[in-house]
Amino acid sequence: MTDPIRPDLYLALLAKHGDRMPPESEVFIREGWFALVDRLLTDLTRDYPDARILALTAAGWLHIDYSLPSDGRGWTRHVTFDRWLQTYISESLWTCECCGSRHGRDRRGRRVICDKCEPETCNA
Repeated sequence: MTDPIRPDLYLALLAKHGDRMPPESEVFIREGWFALVDRLLTDLTRDYPDARILALTAAGWLHIDYSLPSDGRGWTRHVTFDRWLQTYISESLWTCECCGSRHGRDRRGRRVICDKCEPETCNA
């Protein structure tokens, strides 16, 4: 697991997304993924208004725990939603967790960081 999100960034997401934002204790991402998570939550409101994100964690890529009520389509809706989420998860594989650049790469399966950012100095 990584560091918890900076409190000011969490509060900014909470102010914008309200109950779509998971509790602060369940958000373990760094500043560089702030824009990615913000877009995820904005798009979620539009495309899946009844879905809720329960946790967001950085561990080599963005891990997303969610709740999606069944709406009569059963498991097919969940498969479609999982594919929809994969767009954001895939993007996290090349987005630097520190600065948000599109030049991140996997560092031993634990963090996605660009060559300009130092893992030791990258904080949430």
